[in-house]
Amino acid sequence: MKKSVKVRFNGKMFFSVFAAGLILIALMVSFPASAQAGDDSAGDSKLHAMKADLMACLQSGATGQTARIAFSQKYNVPLSKLNENVPAHPPASDGGWDRTTAYWVCFAEYWGTASVGAGVWDLRQVLDGVNCGGWTYCTNYSMQLDHWNWQKGKLKEKMSNVCAN
Repeated sequence: MKKSVKVRFNGKMFFSVFAAGLILIALMVSFPASAQAGDDSAGDSKLHAMKADLMACLQSGATGQTARIAFSQKYNVPLSKLNENVPAHPPASDGGWDRTTAYWVCFAEYWGTASVGAGVWDLRQVLDGVNCGGWTYCTNYSMQLDHWNWQKGKLKEKMSNVCAN
C-alpha cells in the first residue's frame, strides 16, 4: 500500500525564500559591473589615460603651470588646489614615491576625473579588505608600489598597517 504525503503550503516560508532569491538575483546582476571597476583592466582606464596629464603637471616652471591650468579645466579640479604642495620634480619611477608626490597625484585623481578616481581607489581599498578611505589608501599604495599598476593584496604584503598615515 502506498502512503500519501500531504504537503501544506507555508506562505511565510515561500515568501522568505522567494524574497531571498530576488535579492540574490539582483546582487548577481549588479555586482559584476561594480567589481569590474576595481579589476584594474577596465575600471581605471581613465586614470591611465590621465597619467600623461598628471606627469606634465609635475614639470617645473611655466611648463608645469601651463599643464596644471589645462588639467584644472579638463578635469574640473580647482587650480588653487593643484598649485598647493606641487612636488619639486616629477617622480623618477611609477611608484615608491615620496609622501608629497603620492599625496599630490592621489589628490588630483581622487578629486578630479568626475570622481572616477575616487570610485576606483575606494573600490580597491574595499577589495583589499581595508577601510581607511580611498585617498589614504591611494597615497600609501603609491608610496610603496607602482601607482599605475594596482595589484590586489600587494600593499598588505609591503605595509602591515595599510591605513597608517
